[in-house]
Formats: sequence, C-alpha cells, structure tokens
Amino acid sequence: MTDAQRDLRDIGAEDIPLHALKKLPYGKLDTKKIGVTEGIIFLTYSSLVSTSGGGQSRLSQLTQWMQGGKGPTLGEGCICFDEAHKAKKLELEEKKSSQTAVNVQKLQTELPRARVVYCSATGASSVKAMGYMGRLGLWGPRTAFSAFRDFQTA
Repeated sequence: MTDAQRDLRDIGAEDIPLHALKKLPYGKLDTKKIGVTEGIIFLTYSSLVSTSGGGQSRLSQLTQWMQGGKGPTLGEGCICFDEAHKAKKLELEEKKSSQTAVNVQKLQTELPRARVVYCSATGASSVKAMGYMGRLGLWGPRTAFSAFRDFQTA
C-alpha cells in the first residue's frame, strides 16, 4: 500500500483513503465501529476466499460495501484484478474450479455495474484460461457467443 499512497500523492489524490481488508475486522465495513465509508480497498486473492469463524466471507463483506447496502444497482466502483491469471482455474463445472476463480466470478456477477480491469502478464495462456474474464465482452448477450462454452469451442 506504500506504493499506492505514493502514486496517489504524485497525482494529487492523497485524500483518497486506502484500506487493507485483511487488517479490518469482519462485519459491515461502513458501520461506525469499522468506519470504511469510501476509498480503495486492497485485498489478496487469499483474502477473497477467506471466511471468519462465524462464517462471514470477505467476498460478501466486499460486495456489500461496494453495493452501499442497496443491492447490485449500485456497486459502480472499479475492481482491478492484479495478477488476474490467479483466477484462470474457472472450469465449466464449478466443482472443478478453484475457489479463487469462483469468487472472482461471483464478485463480477454480484456487481454488474462495476468496471473491471484484468492485469496479468500471462492472462490468456490458453482460451480455456479466459473463463474469468467475462467483462471483456467476447461472449454473453449481444455477442456472437452466448456463453463462454461457445466461445471456447469456436
């Protein structure tokens, strides 16, 4: 986060709060107790798949925060997947997928209005590895391929 703080300062945006999700308690982030009402949240892929002893997931915590507690009509922020290739194990049968890949997909599905950036030097080593990149617009409604399966087998 030190690099992010420096970069924001360099562009005159040092007033944007930065938060490391793994350092925050589980629970609703925008409560008085936790106090995260705006800013940028950083998390690792292992944080994205973690859950508390009480069963709350970081995925649901992040999704709820981005939706502002008002459902998927909000959540218009930006999700940047750095080293996105870590989600490449998204299989057509979910039970064969990695939990990271499943949660990356769920995050995008639960936040349909969020902008998504995929960053990876090896993001598409094969077509099969692109399943998590649904926001590229290569398959789905108003494309030549109705689903990833159709794109993959073309």
